[in-house]
Amino acid sequence: MAEGEYIGLLDCDDILSPNALYEMVKKLNEDAEYDFIYSDEDMLTEDGKTRYNPVFKTEWAPDTFMSVMYTNHFSIFKRSIAMEIGGYRVGYEGSQDYDFVLRFTEKTRKIGHVSKILYHWRSRAESVASNPETKMYAYEAAMKAKKDALPKGKGRTYTVPERETRKEKAAPSTGSPKETRHGNTVYFELGIGTLVHSPLYGNGKISEIGSGRLTVAFDSGDQEFRYPQAFADGEIAVITED
Repeated sequence: MAEGEYIGLLDCDDILSPNALYEMVKKLNEDAEYDFIYSDEDMLTEDGKTRYNPVFKTEWAPDTFMSVMYTNHFSIFKRSIAMEIGGYRVGYEGSQDYDFVLRFTEKTRKIGHVSKILYHWRSRAESVASNPETKMYAYEAAMKAKKDALPKGKGRTYTVPERETRKEKAAPSTGSPKETRHGNTVYFELGIGTLVHSPLYGNGKISEIGSGRLTVAFDSGDQEFRYPQAFADGEIAVITED
């Protein structure tokens, strides 16, 4: 139904910041070639009175995106490309946004990031924002979307474990994860089994990655972290060989 050059996605009970559309247009004025722009976000209590859990996102990092759907909200997309790929697909309910963006980014690498919180995701008892386990089918849909995308990886090889394998506590590895460089910034290709260090818990291994969360298996037990914010805050760091 949208007829503009770009479309934006907003869930029915969430809230945009007053300057959300202005910031998106400002970014487009900096570079009119952008096909996809996303912003930072936070969560909102059900009564709408308290904002919490800010998520400050990295610039576009395709390897990280294959591990977790981190762009989320607020996002705008070039309408012509959205129409070309057919919009949302039946059979990916729960992770329809992830499937959509995976297919969208096969068509473009002109992607921008507004490093401001422009979206407030309302946390309700029955929503994923409050409890990811309320929609376990979303994990299966995400795995399906990843498997669809893998054969189109343009020379890069990924391994997508089955769901049962994702929770296994694999033995520590001495190898370094693959890295991607964008300017002066290094992004690591995170996945199940990536070795990380926590100042509180020591060395551990990523055992599960979900939407905005990841679980690390330490000797003392499993710990859950917000992702990707935990890396930005220094709660955990990827271990690499010297």
